[in-house]
Amino acid sequence: MKKGTIRARAYGKINLFLGVGPVREDGYHQLETIFQAVDLAEDITITPAAELSLEITGRHANLVPTDDSNLVIKTYKRFNEYLAEIAHAPLPPLAITINKQVPVAGGMAGGSADAAAMLMALNALLDNFLSRAELLHIGSSLGADIPFCLIGGTARGTGRGDELVSVLAKPTTWVIALSHKHLSTPEVFKTYDRLQLPSTALPDSIYQALAKGHPQTLAKQLHNDLQPAALSLLPELKKAFQTTALASIVSGSGPTVAALCMDHYHADLVAEELMAENIPSLVVASETRGAHLI
Repeated sequence: MKKGTIRARAYGKINLFLGVGPVREDGYHQLETIFQAVDLAEDITITPAAELSLEITGRHANLVPTDDSNLVIKTYKRFNEYLAEIAHAPLPPLAITINKQVPVAGGMAGGSADAAAMLMALNALLDNFLSRAELLHIGSSLGADIPFCLIGGTARGTGRGDELVSVLAKPTTWVIALSHKHLSTPEVFKTYDRLQLPSTALPDSIYQALAKGHPQTLAKQLHNDLQPAALSLLPELKKAFQTTALASIVSGSGPTVAALCMDHYHADLVAEELMAENIPSLVVASETRGAHLI
């Protein structure tokens, strides 16, 4: 087992496409989605200590719990459970720090990125004792977005969103419109069911648009079945769509809105338009890496 401090990083995501199917036997909806990682990082630092502790720094750190409900603590405990299942000695107590960049409760998988980075750090503590498949298995048991945060890049997700196939994609530039309010993912799905919204199939044309790197073509493919539900719960989000972006889309269950831009210069203009409406925003680019040590 390694000694000293270990640091790991994973990234938030946006959904370029999200089709919501019927409810499965396990209670989850069948999903068909295209994930894309963006360069908003979550950094995890772990150091062996006398007792388990968690500190949060960075963007909106005060909104993140530091008790057992935090996904990083759940990841630590689930990792130890898995070690027990394979008759391996448990991990020591750790002093854990999360430095956050991904908006909290914004539909961008910040918590899942924390968990993915934590899995990488814990495995490094064990000299990479577990395989990639085992990390994906543990991640999937904790949350449907965690496997994607482990592999990163751009990927098609099916099942709960945790059955992944990587997709070739040229770089993209986005403006992330932030909301001061939050949306509950279960509540958004309940609203989707109540509104009896139709399910949309993933178009094959989106793969060509991603591979060729034509933002104007990709803009026509962006879609989220949950968007009407999210907008019905937070109608003020519609203001974030009134820009010169090529297209805008609610990311996941929201409330973050992702605006696709031609390039960084165009993104700065869109950010200024949002600022004029008192909507805070971030300019981001697509990210090819998954969770990794730093």
